[in-house]
Amino acid sequence: MFIPIPFLLSIGLLIVILAALAASRPPARADLMAPPVQPHALRTEQLAEVRALVAAGQKIDAIKKVRALTGLGLKEAKDFVETL
Repeated sequence: MFIPIPFLLSIGLLIVILAALAASRPPARADLMAPPVQPHALRTEQLAEVRALVAAGQKIDAIKKVRALTGLGLKEAKDFVETL
């Protein structure tokens, strides 16, 4: 079977270009892959702030605070605030 030389050269060039592109990709950001901080890892003063917001009837602000401190999703933060 005969394969033309220009065809082989173009395939080789394509492989080299794809390898160079793959090598030049920036590494994945570690902070995007890290799991969120769990609510039990909140510091005492942070937990006190959240409890104060709940006691003052500011449940939405407490949920926002938990989300900002932990990186949890809305449902997880809401469930945590409701347990306080």
